[in-house]
Order: sequence, then C-alpha cells, then structure tokens
Amino acid sequence: MVGDKQLERDIVIIYSNIELVNGGSAGSARVMNYARAISKNCNVILLTFIRRKEIKFESIKEVETGIYTVGIKGKENRFLSKFFYFFYVLSFLFEISKFSKKFDGRIKSFLLYPSTKILLDILTIIYLIKIKKFNVFYEVNEVRKYSSNLLYNKDLYSAFKRLLYGFSEKLSGYFTGLLCISTNIENYFKKYNDKTVRIPILSNIKIVPELRHKKLADNDVFKIGFFGSVSYKKENFDLFFRSLLLLRQKCPDRKFTVALYGQISSETEELLPEKLKEYNLEGVIKYFGKIDQNSVLSIMKNYHLLVLPRGNNLQNKFGFSTKLSEYLISGVPVLVTDVSDNGLYIKDGFNGFVVPPDNINALTEKICYIINNYNYFKNIEKNAFDTVKSHFAYNIYSDMLKDLLCGKE
Repeated sequence: MVGDKQLERDIVIIYSNIELVNGGSAGSARVMNYARAISKNCNVILLTFIRRKEIKFESIKEVETGIYTVGIKGKENRFLSKFFYFFYVLSFLFEISKFSKKFDGRIKSFLLYPSTKILLDILTIIYLIKIKKFNVFYEVNEVRKYSSNLLYNKDLYSAFKRLLYGFSEKLSGYFTGLLCISTNIENYFKKYNDKTVRIPILSNIKIVPELRHKKLADNDVFKIGFFGSVSYKKENFDLFFRSLLLLRQKCPDRKFTVALYGQISSETEELLPEKLKEYNLEGVIKYFGKIDQNSVLSIMKNYHLLVLPRGNNLQNKFGFSTKLSEYLISGVPVLVTDVSDNGLYIKDGFNGFVVPPDNINALTEKICYIINNYNYFKNIEKNAFDTVKSHFAYNIYSDMLKDLLCGKE
C-alpha cells in the first residue's frame, strides 16, 4: 500500500473504459503522457472501468513518480455485463465518488478519456457533474461520428451511431472543460464549450535517440515502415499500394519492402491478402502484427522511412495521429500527407517530408526522391527531434494542465 505522505499533494483522477496502465494502445500512451505532465504539480490516479465492483483504497500502487493506479476487485460475468452494462457503469461512478471522499478534498478534478462507448460520458454528466458537482474535464481526440467505419458504411446501424455521437457532442458543453488534440477539433468543439484548450500529440523524450543519419548502400533494400492502427480505409492504403506499383517504374534499380505494425481491423485483415495479390505486392508488403508499446522505438530504427499516407477525409481532417510523435523521436525520417495539423509541424525537407493528400503522383515522386537523395539528408532527424522538444514533449504542458485541472495558485 502507498503511504499517505506520498499522496499529500492535490490529486487529479483520470478514468476511462480503456485500459490505461500498460494498455499497449495509442490511447493509453497518450494518457500516460498526460499523467506525466500533470504529476509535476499534482498526483495522478488512473482508474480503468472493467465492469467490476469495488475500488479498493488499500490497493493503490505507484506506477511512476506521482502516478498511481488502483486495483478494482470483484467478479465479472461477461454474459450478464451485456445486459446490465448501464448498471455496471453507474456503479463504477458511484465507486469513484466514494473513493474520492478518502482524500479530504485533495481531489481537484477528473479527466475522462473517451472510447467508442458513450454511456460513460452521459452518466458522468448526470451523476458526477450534475449531482455530485465535481469538476470533470473531457479529452477530445476525434469527432467520433466521422470515424472510418461510420463514414463509409451506409447501413441503419451506422446511421444510428452517427446520430448518437452527434447527440453526445452537444452534451460536451456540460463538462468543466475540453482538451482537444488538433486545431480543427478545437475550433469544432468551441461552439459547445468555451473552455476548450488544445494539447497536441504528446511525447516522452526522457531517452534521447541516436540521431545519426544512416547511410543507404547501393545494394541495400529500402525499408519503409508503418506503425499504428492498420486500417485500410482510414490510412489510405489503397492509394499507398498503387503508389508502390508506380515506384517500381520510377526507381527500377532499387528494391524496397514495406512493414505494417499495429492492431489490425477485421475488415483490413480480410482485405489485405486480396489487395496484395491484386497489386502484385506479395512479398513486398508484410503485416507483422501488434507489438508491445515499449518495443516500438527500437523496431522503428530498423527502417529507412516511416510513413503516414492518410487521405483527406473527415476523420483525418479532425484527428491528429498520435503515432507521429513517436515517428519524430525515432531517429528515422518521416513522410506524411498534409492533413489535420501535420503541415503545422512538418516542414518538407527540414524535419520530415510532406505531400498533398490523395495525390498518387506526388506520393510516388516524393518516395523516389527520398530514395535517390537519402545519403544527402544530414540533419533531418535532429530537426525532427527538436520539433518534438519544442511542441510535443509532455513537460511543456505541465503548467497549463496544472492551471486547468488543479487550479491557479
């Protein structure tokens, strides 16, 4: 058990129905960087809703300095949880309220990190905000009604989900404040909540990478890596794959491979073998599965170029890929499309490479240019890392988050 002395400071509780500690997802990585930023001035307790019963004060454990998690005890019946999900969520919020009383007023605020299920959002507003009068902030990292599975599907269920998410957006005005990941999301949600601030993608730069540009020998295979959610539509893989076909013609003397890492959607997993065969890219593109978050940077270093080929759809217009922050500290050059806030931070040829979205010729020409001139890029990795230090390092936002979540002194 953690001693009372360790929890003497003001406290912010971050909670969600995604796994926050060692979750292995982009969401859990972002929450941990939030927690690191906040823990400079306030303690942070991370709570994950897992359809169970009791939050045990006695089981508080320190994850990192100033960051804690709490064991949640109880038995889960997965069959019943589908039918009694409402009551499980409400019970979780009751437990949060009861748990917060243990700290004699040191709980300054709560931060809800969302998922695709909005019941936790709605019951938070009703119970924690309206009834219990807690300060609850909300993290907005996407416009959920524009997610790829809803954008492209025309069935009644998808239409219903879009309406539901549209309704939840209007409720965002009830939160104490909103933390938004991109400029477009910030502007979009300000109409609902005027206490909206932008916290872009966040990076942990405690470990400085080797920033020496690797050389490309004449007989080397040029290795391209993609890391993130492996979604065929969201990531614009169709255009990317067709670009690789053209690349064979543009750079006929250079062999190349593409590696895909990350959680794969069921639709993409089914579609990928078919598309690789259609485009004659079998053996060129390979999916390596989901990898542990702690291994990402070491694996990235094996590649010559990291890509984010997203198209200009509504999902990508409002979102901002958290994976870019890892790309930029990897010590490997990055190539992105000019969607969302990418162009605010990536300057072509200086700290990375940028091409217009949905432009197959521009993408092909740029990759070919990078291959042909690879050994002449001297400072691109260092400039990328400097960009992270200036804009994405979590410590930059410590004081802003203190004033917002813990209150100004």
